[in-house]
Amino acid sequence: MTFNNPFRLPPFDENLPAGSYVLIVDDEDISGTTFIAYRRVATLLQVPAVALGLTQQEIYSIDHNDLTQALQTDRTLP
Repeated sequence: MTFNNPFRLPPFDENLPAGSYVLIVDDEDISGTTFIAYRRVATLLQVPAVALGLTQQEIYSIDHNDLTQALQTDRTLP
């Protein structure tokens, strides 16, 4: 996923730089339904951004709703 502007997400105290980030989404299937359904188990963000080229990276658990809001805000900025 790519952010065009610096952005902030919990659990980070400071803005993260604009750039492309690796997003890992873990969903599990919900059994016992008459249709195929999935439930989000985890949303993980790899930091720093890919373009920074740093070898040491960390993965943080983030709230999917916070991510959606940050992406919407990024799309409205010039």
